Amino acid sequence: MQILRDEEDFACAIDSWADQELVQLLQSLLAFYADYEEPLGDLFKLILIEPGDTLEGLDGEFNGAFLINHYSGRRYGDLGFKPAFEVLEEYPGFYAMLFCEGDGGFGIEVIVPKANDIDASLLSLCAQFATLAPPLTP
Repeated sequence: MQILRDEEDFACAIDSWADQELVQLLQSLLAFYADYEEPLGDLFKLILIEPGDTLEGLDGEFNGAFLINHYSGRRYGDLGFKPAFEVLEEYPGFYAMLFCEGDGGFGIEVIVPKANDIDASLLSLCAQFATLAPPLTP
């Protein structure tokens, strides 16, 4: 799991990621947060899922709030379960899931690449709940 927390992390990611659509999404997120006076790390973090990462590992990053919806009390696998994300969008090469924590608006973006070596249960969850993303504009 790659976790980006500050400007330096994001700059390294932009320079190293091969998926240009993912880079474009990251650039648009950075442009959105640029209008705020607070440091980026106080507003936003990005989690990039990598091979070997699991649903349980991602749940740990959310302190147990990913596989259970604390509003409904339903767990992943229960009838009527829906993750507590704000939006889950499907792009050609990945899924992007946004969570807002608390009233302060801290954002967590989770990127799940569509690849054979990514946890099948995580990809299945994304496919089940995703909506088609609007095209990214350069």
